[in-house]
Amino acid sequence: MRTLLHKLVFSVGMSPTVLLLGSMLMGGCGTQTNQAVGCNTDADCGSGLYCGMTGQCIPKPKSIAVTITKLGDGAGSVKSSPVGIDCGTTCTASFELGKAITLTASAESGSTLSGWSIGCTGTGATCTFTPTLDEPVQVAINFGIQPPSQPPALCNEQSFCWENPRPQGNVLSDVAVLPSGEVWAVGAVGTVVRRVGTTFGLLRSGTTQNLQGAAVVGSDVVMVGTSGTVLRGASGVVSGETSGVLQDLYDVAPTSTGAIAVGAGGRILRRSGVAWSSDTSLTTQTLRGVGSSGGELWAVGDAGTVLANAGSSWRVVSDPLFPTKTFSAMASLSGSAYIAAQQGEILRQASPWSRICCGNLPDIRSMVSSSFGLIAVGSTVGGAILQSSDGTNWSTPINGAQTLFYGVGATTGEAWAVGESGAMYRYTGGAWSPQTIGSVRSLRGISVAGQGFVAAGLSGALLRSVSGSVFSATASGAPDFAAVSAVSATESWAVGDGGAIYRFDGSSWNKVNSGTGVALRGVWAAGSDDVWAVGDAGTVIRIKNGSAAAMSGGTTQNLLAVWGTSASDIWAVGAAGTVVRYSGTAFAPVTAPATTKAITSVWGNLSSNVWMVAGPDVFVWNGNNYQKYTPSGTDLYGVAGFGSALYVVGSKGQLHSYSGGSFTPIETGTRNNLYSIALSSSTMYLAGDGGTVLSKAR
Repeated sequence: MRTLLHKLVFSVGMSPTVLLLGSMLMGGCGTQTNQAVGCNTDADCGSGLYCGMTGQCIPKPKSIAVTITKLGDGAGSVKSSPVGIDCGTTCTASFELGKAITLTASAESGSTLSGWSIGCTGTGATCTFTPTLDEPVQVAINFGIQPPSQPPALCNEQSFCWENPRPQGNVLSDVAVLPSGEVWAVGAVGTVVRRVGTTFGLLRSGTTQNLQGAAVVGSDVVMVGTSGTVLRGASGVVSGETSGVLQDLYDVAPTSTGAIAVGAGGRILRRSGVAWSSDTSLTTQTLRGVGSSGGELWAVGDAGTVLANAGSSWRVVSDPLFPTKTFSAMASLSGSAYIAAQQGEILRQASPWSRICCGNLPDIRSMVSSSFGLIAVGSTVGGAILQSSDGTNWSTPINGAQTLFYGVGATTGEAWAVGESGAMYRYTGGAWSPQTIGSVRSLRGISVAGQGFVAAGLSGALLRSVSGSVFSATASGAPDFAAVSAVSATESWAVGDGGAIYRFDGSSWNKVNSGTGVALRGVWAAGSDDVWAVGDAGTVIRIKNGSAAAMSGGTTQNLLAVWGTSASDIWAVGAAGTVVRYSGTAFAPVTAPATTKAITSVWGNLSSNVWMVAGPDVFVWNGNNYQKYTPSGTDLYGVAGFGSALYVVGSKGQLHSYSGGSFTPIETGTRNNLYSIALSSSTMYLAGDGGTVLSKAR
């Protein structure tokens, strides 16, 4: 117990009198003097107080909640000092107001730290901040994907290289696995991916037709596709064969004497050696799946069509469960045929047939018999893989993958599933593992940044390339980005929904207060820390030295893109053919091209050489009037140039180059929509759906 001496001072005339009172005090405050009183432990103090180092009851310090939000495609953990956060598992904790907090991040294997944003900044694994406001703090940390060594960007036969995703990003429709473990996957625009050991390659298929089916036939791989396309693959070489038909072919399977393929209009083809011939079909419905079971061939398709062939001719198989269903695949297990439907059902052969799966899968696209049992792939809200060792009990080891699955193939002890954005998953027992890398979120803008690129897109997607590797990050709040503009390798700007403006400072992306909540659609960096952004309702924001200020756009139309030929000659374009121009003081409407379509992109290198894209049309301002070109019958989205070179990109992988007063189409090797193009003196970059980033040497 502490003895305290309190000093009472009485003034009598000019001379103070001092009395010392010895007292034994415990807990609370003195009711007469309102002084803090002594204590031995916190229990001696009242509510909201604790026993301080001086032996007096004092107010407890205020505390605030700090929450960690992990962003990006990678994974990792964060710990705090003082202790409290171990995220991991505990991502929110209370800390004393006014005292420094240090956060330390650790990336998991296969991931990399892409930077801190919101609430804390730092260029390395740690960041320190001191909360001063009596309100919760949220700190965002980006973990990107960076395998220890990224595979090189593979190039297609048009010489475009897949920077993202890798090894390539076209849709894959089917996969065949040789007994050696060699994998062949086929897909859009004649894509053939071959994997030997752990090495991927893109093979020259000699076609831009979509390839829909693949099967191991002897030591070969037989592939089929649209417009009657048939190919043979052996020893890494693809050669064409003649089918004799023009109908689309959707599936192929081995037979005891060769191969069989099915397709549109009930088409059935047989292959003997390298010669193809047509079978007499009993249907005009599209056939989507083919295989064998119990010594019979089976073909299935639209409107509940099921055909079987035990010898030389086909017969129709009927059952009350069949009508109206779209059958997509068939496989065999223990001598019984199984049929999969896009309505999410799997039926087993019997008399009558029985429905054995599945109430939670609305779309099954492919099924195979394997040493693991039956494997089916398709989608629910995302990609899904189903497995059954006995054909009765089904599990869903993957449900909700980022990409949908369209094909599955297997050999003894190994299975592969393929799908959108070039996705390839491998299974050898245990868990399915992705064998492809890269973000698959659709990109809307791309810009040259140093010796590489920076790209931005939906759901906060932010990509940048450094020395051949691609880093992926996700902006906090995950806004949909519409555009990006780079000043250098260490400074880039992205804009998007809700007034989002983000700046890359060489190590991390950080949010800049835009002062607006409207969607921003276009951005152009005139120089370091001098940036123009435009958006809905004629919004114009200028960011100068890190501070954003609004100015009139000279219109109430939505502005979709902005570009300058110089800091005092800036053009913004938008809805209903709107064009406004800044000449050093303010934006004002100027002569616009003769279109009511939205102008989605603008680029120029002189005030008398400004190019714009609106729907299928391209317009160029020569200083006096517009010249119109129509390179395509479908929509174009982006335009860019470098020196005298000029290109436009658009829907279904379109790329057109301008030369000599006209446009020439260029095959890109993809049918993914392309929204943006950027050029340096040596390289062209294209960006679009499914995370597509293509590069090509100029």
